[in-house]
Amino acid sequence: MISIFFDLETSTTEPIGQILNYSFIATDDKFEIIDECSDSVKISPLELPVADAILANRIDVIEHQKHNYLNETLSMKKIFDFFTKMIGKNKGEKIILIGYNSLKFDVPYLRTSMIRNGLSPYFRGKIIYRDLLHLVRKLSCVRTDFIRTSKCDVKDDNSKEKNKLSLTLETTCQNYNVLLGKQTHESRNDVILTINLAKKLQEVFNADIRDYEGYELTYSEHIEYKNTKKIFTPIFPQYDLSNAKIYENRIYVLLDFSDKYSLWVDLEKYENYLKKIENNEIQIGDLKAKKKVISWYSFAASSLYKPNINQQKEIIIDDKYNNLALKALDDLKDINLKNYFDISVCDIEQDIYRLDFNSLDNLHKIIWENDNCISKENRSKNLNIVLSRWKLKNIDWDSIDFNNKQNEDKIKFLNMYSEYRYGGKNKLLLNKFSNFDSLDNNDFHKSYKELIDRIKDLKIEKKENREDVKLLDSLYKFYKESYISKVL
Repeated sequence: MISIFFDLETSTTEPIGQILNYSFIATDDKFEIIDECSDSVKISPLELPVADAILANRIDVIEHQKHNYLNETLSMKKIFDFFTKMIGKNKGEKIILIGYNSLKFDVPYLRTSMIRNGLSPYFRGKIIYRDLLHLVRKLSCVRTDFIRTSKCDVKDDNSKEKNKLSLTLETTCQNYNVLLGKQTHESRNDVILTINLAKKLQEVFNADIRDYEGYELTYSEHIEYKNTKKIFTPIFPQYDLSNAKIYENRIYVLLDFSDKYSLWVDLEKYENYLKKIENNEIQIGDLKAKKKVISWYSFAASSLYKPNINQQKEIIIDDKYNNLALKALDDLKDINLKNYFDISVCDIEQDIYRLDFNSLDNLHKIIWENDNCISKENRSKNLNIVLSRWKLKNIDWDSIDFNNKQNEDKIKFLNMYSEYRYGGKNKLLLNKFSNFDSLDNNDFHKSYKELIDRIKDLKIEKKENREDVKLLDSLYKFYKESYISKVL
C-alpha cells in the first residue's frame, strides 16, 4: 500500500491564509520513498503573512517572492494531480495520508486551499487519514519504556516547561536520535523527520502508524455504551513529568453518536457544573455552561484512547459517578449531534464546508473548464464570494496602473476586500460559532495596523537575534510594498 507523508508551512494559523511551502512524499510498505511533490507557493497579492508564522517557518518573504514559484491555484492543481497519480499507481486502492499533528490543522488547511481553487480534496473516498502524533500520545500513555521528556532546549529550572512533557515532532525525534540539533520547520525536512520517526516507532514498539486509528472505539462499542449507560474511562497523556503515573484518566458517559461523530459527558466536569449551580455561580439551564461539560469527537480526526488491561484494573469508579451518569444523561438529553454546534456564521474560507458539492462542481467548471455559462440561479452566495476572491487574487496586479480610470473597478474590489479583511472594523469573523456582537477581538481578523504593530513588538523582543530581525524587516518591507497597503 502506498502512503503519503506530508507537511505544510503556512502564512497564518487561520485557513483564510495560504500555504507557503508544502511537501508530499510517497512511500512503499518499507517506508522507502517512491515519489514526491514538494515546492513553494507564490504569496497571493491578498495575503499578508503573520509575523509569528514567519518566525516559525523561517521564510524570508521578499526572497521568497523572487523565485518563480507557481501561484496558489496552479500549486493546488499540482498537488491534486500528484494525489490522482498515486491513487492510480496504487491500482485504485486507498492511499494513506500521514502527517504529524495534521488532522486538526494541515488537513483542513489543505482542503480549504483546494476547494477555493475549484478542486475536490475528497478523491472519491480513496484517502485514509492518519496522524503520527496520535500514536506518539498513545505510546506515552501505555509504554513505560517510551522516552518522556520536556523540550530539550528548556534551560531555566524554574520554567513551567521544565517538568512538562513535550510530544512535539522536534522533541520526539531528538529523543529517538532521528534528529540531531533543531528542527528547521521547512516542510520537506519535516516530512523526512516524520517518515523516519514512523519507521523508528515501528522498529522499537512494533507500532505501525499506517494501521493505527487514534479514535479507538468501534461503532458496536458505542451501541453498548449508549444502551447500557456504561461508564467509559479513556486515558490521556500525563503531561506533568513529576507525576509517577504516565497517564491520567477521565470518566465519560456517552450522550450521542453517529457513524462519524460522538458526544461524551465528562462526569467530573459535570459534577463541578452542579456545584456552580449550587453556589449560584451559573443559572440552571445555562446552555453554554452545559455544553462545556461535553466533549465532541470525530472518528476520523480525533484521538480517544482505551486503557489497557493493567490500567483498567487500576481505575476505580466511585459509585457516585454511576448516579451522576444517570443524572447527566437526563439533564443533557436535549443536546445531541444535530444541535451541539451553533449555526456557522464566520467567513466562508474559515468554514469552507459550507460550500456544497454542487457549488464546488460549478466552481471547478468555471475555473478549470472556463465554463461561464452557469446561470446565476446555480451560483450560491458562497460560490460567488469564493469565485470573486479567486478572480481578485489572480489579477496580474503588477501590470495594473492604479492611476488609470480603466482599472477603477478592479481597484475598488481590492479596496473592498482589504477593508473587509485588514480594515480593523471587526468585519471578517474568524470564529465559526461566535457572532458579530462579540467583544473578543480574537474572534476577528487582525487589522493591518495590528499586524504591523506585532512586527514592531517582535523586533524589540528579538533584537538580540539577528536572523529573526532580518526576517521581520523583510516582512515589514513586504507589507509596505503590498497592494493591500496601496488601497487601505
